[in-house]
Amino acid sequence: MEGVVQAVEDRGTVAFLKFGPGESDLRLVVFPRSYGLFAQPFPQSYLGKRVRAKGRIVLYAGYYEIVLEGPESLEVLDGSLKALGYEVSPIEGGFYGEKRRGGVVYQVFYSEKGNLRLRRKRLLKEEARPLALAGVEGEWAARWEVEENFFAVAPPEDLPPLVLAFERLDLEGTNP
Repeated sequence: MEGVVQAVEDRGTVAFLKFGPGESDLRLVVFPRSYGLFAQPFPQSYLGKRVRAKGRIVLYAGYYEIVLEGPESLEVLDGSLKALGYEVSPIEGGFYGEKRRGGVVYQVFYSEKGNLRLRRKRLLKEEARPLALAGVEGEWAARWEVEENFFAVAPPEDLPPLVLAFERLDLEGTNP
């Protein structure tokens, strides 16, 4: 089974790597005796990474699961922004990534020195109408957007979980 780990949860007695938020989405299960065998910090280091899990899928308490006994049953395929659906391009001193989804543009700017800027632009309203200015017919247009930014210094391995967290960010009262 392959997918991007969308969420992780450590309950102390068991950890889950989840491919989605729903009960019908597969989750990978790791028990504490095996935590030290996986990439650290576990399970957070797998958030946002594309993985291939090997094992038998079982139905337990209404959830489809694969119990992972060790890292040999979990292969990291790609921890990059491309795995999260971003178009990535090199820019001077780093790279730029962009993803568009439902009227929202997500952008990632990352420098070789670890400087990070995450930007989200949401279209609120667009309007256009004919207009004459100084006797010249034309078109008047306006666009209202909200731009949100997050700035940090972070190592490249932290990008996928940071980007996923930023995409999910919903601060109440931030809409004008």
